[in-house]
Amino acid sequence: MSRIIVKPEILGGKPVVEGTRLSVEHVLGLLASGMSDAEIIEAYPELNAENIRAVLAYASRAHREQSADSEREYYIGLAKQYANMGCSPLKSDESVLEIIGKMIYDAQQEK
Repeated sequence: MSRIIVKPEILGGKPVVEGTRLSVEHVLGLLASGMSDAEIIEAYPELNAENIRAVLAYASRAHREQSADSEREYYIGLAKQYANMGCSPLKSDESVLEIIGKMIYDAQQEK
């Protein structure tokens, strides 16, 4: 069961800890300000340690997804630039996504 929910009627659709009106963003801000888990739980008794871990896991997952989206956008842009220059890497039997996948794989191998 996910402890983080997103519903349009709660805080305008921001991700919140289930059963509360505490947003992921707010809890992350508390952690970033230096509050310990115990201090947060004392200030917000509706939270527990599992909720705080769920906030961190949600933020981590969201960051990974955003990074992956940015990387995909970069390679799509690159493929479009090549196509506009008449240097399209596409072959008749390959799709843009296959080419992008190969480019991402090659870039990761170089790291």
